[in-house]
Amino acid sequence: MVRTILCTVAVLAVTVVGCGSDNDSAARDATSTVASVAESASSAPPAASTLPELTPVEGVEPEAAFVAALGPYGVPVRNEESAVGTGQRICKALTGGESAEAATRFGLEEQLWTPEESGKAVVVAAKLLCTENADKVGN
Repeated sequence: MVRTILCTVAVLAVTVVGCGSDNDSAARDATSTVASVAESASSAPPAASTLPELTPVEGVEPEAAFVAALGPYGVPVRNEESAVGTGQRICKALTGGESAEAATRFGLEEQLWTPEESGKAVVVAAKLLCTENADKVGN
């Protein structure tokens, strides 16, 4: 059920954003997504028990945790190595002082994720790959 809803939202986002290369407008659309994903990650939705915690687990490599968390949060992983590289660039941008919204561009450009998916990936990356940036994406 949750997956169906996420897919529907993704299709709507693509329809609204379009298939063009107007990444500026797509990045603007992702602005509210980062905040809403961070907010929903901290407040338990009805199916929260099926979603992985966005807290590092001792003994689990951050990259593996990042990739494992993307799918359940509705972010498609076509190639794990490529997704990790995108996550690392998101972290580098956040560490360099860029906003979470600006960091969504890596998902939009490299993975062809929707603005919503890119926003979710930024939250997951900040919470699992570069925990020093977790406060930049909310609770």
